[in-house]
Amino acid sequence: MPAGRARTDPRLYLTAAPLEPVEIPTLFEQEGVVPVLAEPPTLRAPTVGWDLWTLDSPRFFAGRKTSLANGYRKRVALYTGGTLSFVASCIEFLGWPRTAVQFVAEPVLNGPGLVEAVYNFALTYGAVREHMSPPPARSRVWSGFRDLFLASEARVRLGDHVATEPSHDFPPRDFEASDDVAARVSYEVVVQVFEWFGFPRESIPFVDHERARLDLDALRTHLAGTDLLAASTASAQA
Repeated sequence: MPAGRARTDPRLYLTAAPLEPVEIPTLFEQEGVVPVLAEPPTLRAPTVGWDLWTLDSPRFFAGRKTSLANGYRKRVALYTGGTLSFVASCIEFLGWPRTAVQFVAEPVLNGPGLVEAVYNFALTYGAVREHMSPPPARSRVWSGFRDLFLASEARVRLGDHVATEPSHDFPPRDFEASDDVAARVSYEVVVQVFEWFGFPRESIPFVDHERARLDLDALRTHLAGTDLLAASTASAQA
């Protein structure tokens, strides 16, 4: 969005922060945590899917934060106290179709894309956590939506389920550090999102309710199928 103008585009925010005091010694340096922000971990090859890669150069705000942005589509910031913030626009990123004109006419969220973006955020926070001193044992995650009611009076939907509020903040979730924390964090956020949109619990995709984890095998299988479809379409058009 243009500088100095308040955002009005529909968007998802994800925020994670340690529940203990930490420092990030390399936050304003070219080594250490900054390369993680510039090239964050992803479920698939970078920029192929819905990830936190911005292709931007880090911008340092001394004593406050380091941030990167891909226009209004994706914005990532890491603050001195260890808070990682990610804002993902529905227009041209989480929406389907991705073009702005098409989305405004029919604002639909891409469900698998949203799930992948949440998981990639959790992966990135895990990688950032390794550069905190000391690495926190417990962290908190916040998430929510903004501006899901468009000026055209259309409302953003997920599948056939329409947003009932223009903005919503989900209850925060606390997590202990573990090897599978990204899958656990993602599960909680994804379930919150789909249930808020009105999905029955048993119909939420890519989750394992029994283990309270994201079903990464199911997600990878689905995404691999979309990659093959895109490749075959491109080949046919060549």
